[in-house]
This record gives sequence, C-alpha cells and structure tokens, in this order.
Amino acid sequence: MSIDLDKHRDSILKAFNDVVSDKKPEDWALFGYEGQTNTLKVVGTGEDGLEELADDLNSSKIMYAVVKVIDPNTTRHKIVLINWQGEGAPTVRKGTCARHLQDVRRLLQGIHVTVNARMEEEVEPEVVMAAVLKASASSYNFSERSETGDRTAPVGTNYRRTNPLAEIDSRSRNKFWEEQEEEEKRRKQEEQQRKEEELKKLEKERKQREILEAQHREQLTKERNSRILAGRRAEEEAARNLSANQQRWHEQSANEQQAEEEERGRRAEVMRQQRKKEAEALIGGRTHAARDLFEQHTTTATTTTTATSPSNKLPSRGTVCFQCVIPRSEEGEEAGWCCCCYCCCCG
Repeated sequence: MSIDLDKHRDSILKAFNDVVSDKKPEDWALFGYEGQTNTLKVVGTGEDGLEELADDLNSSKIMYAVVKVIDPNTTRHKIVLINWQGEGAPTVRKGTCARHLQDVRRLLQGIHVTVNARMEEEVEPEVVMAAVLKASASSYNFSERSETGDRTAPVGTNYRRTNPLAEIDSRSRNKFWEEQEEEEKRRKQEEQQRKEEELKKLEKERKQREILEAQHREQLTKERNSRILAGRRAEEEAARNLSANQQRWHEQSANEQQAEEEERGRRAEVMRQQRKKEAEALIGGRTHAARDLFEQHTTTATTTTTATSPSNKLPSRGTVCFQCVIPRSEEGEEAGWCCCCYCCCCG
C-alpha cells in the first residue's frame, strides 16, 4: 500500500523547513506512522543533534528522521535522511514500508545523504559523518579539482624549475579522490546487493508464510469436514437406533398383543370347560332324580292299569316318562309329548 503524506503534509513540511533553515534552532525532526496505518506524521523535533535523536528512535517501528550536520570538506550544512527500520519491527511491515522511502524523499526536497539504519550504533555521529564524507567525495568534480592545480605552461625557450612537492601533492590528491570514488562505487554496489538480498529474503519469507497459511487453511478444512462427517455419522447412527427401537417396540407390542389374545383364548377355553363340566354335573344329577321318580311312578301306575289295554295306547295322564324329567328348554325344545308315552307331566 502507498504512503499517505496528505493528512499531515503541512506539519511535516514545517518541521522539515525548520531543520533546513539557518534561522531556526531545530537541527533534527523525526517522522513515524499513525498506529498500523500508512499515514505519516511528525513524532518530534529537537536541537541537540544526533545524540538526542538516537534516544527517540524506537527499535520496533519504521521511522524517518532528518538531521542537519556540517560537512567537514565544505563546512556547509548537509541534510541527512535516516531510514530507520528497527530490529524488532515486523518483517511484513518492513517489506510494506520499503517502497515508501522514495515518496518521502520526493516530499522532503533538499536531502543530501540517505542513511539506512537498524541499530543505534548505525546512527552514531561518527557513522553518519562518514556517510556524509563519502557522499561529499563522490559528488566532488574531479575535472575542476585537476584544473585548480598547477597548470602546465606552454613549452618555451625559458627554463622553469620543476617543483617535485607540488607534483607529488597533486598526484596524491588525485589518487585520494580516485580511491574515494572507487570506494563510493563499492559502497553503492554493496548497498544495492544488500537491498536485493533483503528483497529476496522478504520474498522468501512471504512464500513460506503463504505456504504455512495454506497448510493451516487445509488443516482447518480437514478438521471441519471431519466434524461434519462425524455429525452426519452420529445422525445416521441415531436414526438407525431410533428405527431399531421402533421396530423392537412394534415387535414387542405385537408379541404382547398375541400373548394377550392367546391368554384370553385360554381363559375362554377354561371357562367353557368349566361350564361344560358344570352342565354335565347338573344334567347327571337331574337324570338320576328323574330315573328314581320314574321308577316310583311306574310302580304305582302298573297297579291301576288294566291288563286288556292295548299296548299301543297312550298312557293315561299321571304317568311320568323318563325323558320328561329332562329339562327340554336347555336343549332348545319345549316340554310336551315324548316319543315313548303319554304322561301326566307332559300333558
């Protein structure tokens, strides 16, 4: 995400201009982000140089500082921009803010030297001044320096004495500046290489983080699917148990109903047997009573019957037959004449 320089632009430029101005006592200003946003704001200003500035740098944050120093080569003021990336700052935050440095440089016009620092040792006055000296040496015009030396006079007839010390001094200066230029090139190459390595490291960490996040998401998905599958299995098991319980209940109800019906049939059969026995006992008792009564009436009837009566003549009334003693109503017939005789009871 891009840096937000519009919200506090006025206060940032005012603090920077106070540092640049020779009429203001401030010689440093510190800028930082608002919370976890990309909005830049003024953190503080001061008048006591790098020593005071180092105390306000936070090792867990990304910050930017401008400080005014004196160039020993030119005795002029130089504005140094310190790109502070604390050791404790999150790696992701470092990668996000790495692209903000150019925007800060475009806003703060007049920066002479940029110093990248992570520890307090890298913002000590000696280290910062060494960076200023290197930048001053690399910006020096070698063609102009060579022209300021002793100019070679045109060849003439007049003899001019050679000054060895001047020639040695000129060669030493040229050699010194050439060494400074080579050292500056090496420094830039090392800085470029360090930036590339840092970007590679950030890219590698990003890929590893993406892999870990993908593995974590996959693990969460597997766990969620496992929970869903376990829930479905539990529901299916509960449904099967419910169906089995219902089936057992129906079977048990049917068995109980069948047992009740069998018990009712058995009790009915027992009751029928009992009633049958009672009826047989009752009928048997009446049969014996009727036989006795019949024999008694037969004895009395024979004394009054005439000997000449035809054998097929119906008996007179008063004669009791054996069948009439049996209650005809129980066999579905009304009492009346029997098949053997005419008795007084049947009428």
